[in-house]
Amino acid sequence: VAVAVTATILREPRVNMADGDNDNQQAVAVSVQLSSRMPHPFDGTTDFRSWLRRYEAAADAAQWSERSRASRLGMYLEEDFSDSWEELASKTNRKDDKVLMLSLFAKRSPDEALRAFNSLAWDGHQRFVVFAARLGRYLKEYNRSLPEGQRMSA
Repeated sequence: VAVAVTATILREPRVNMADGDNDNQQAVAVSVQLSSRMPHPFDGTTDFRSWLRRYEAAADAAQWSERSRASRLGMYLEEDFSDSWEELASKTNRKDDKVLMLSLFAKRSPDEALRAFNSLAWDGHQRFVVFAARLGRYLKEYNRSLPEGQRMSA
């Protein structure tokens, strides 16, 4: 995704040493193109919550409006995920569409979420802070998957 930005820069006045005249300050328009790397299309092989965070971060960087985020999400979904989005999402309300997509694609049973958490092991080579962040993310996912009355307190 590329975003074109035009900025106006004021050039410093110059003094002509030969005759002492000053050039007036001049505004110069400069076009800058910023690019934001979008995540690979979601195909179900990665965690949807993590993928969606990357999508939203890239959309923030591109300064997309809420409506643009909602309407463009389908371009970054593969096959059945795209079909589900096409069929079920409003494509105008990002918050509602996000809740819908999370309920469809990010849902694991409590047993699956706990199994994913329990399978994590620090290998001593990975930065511990990265490992700890993953542990926290999996634990939160497990907690969210539990029925309301059985969740751990924050």
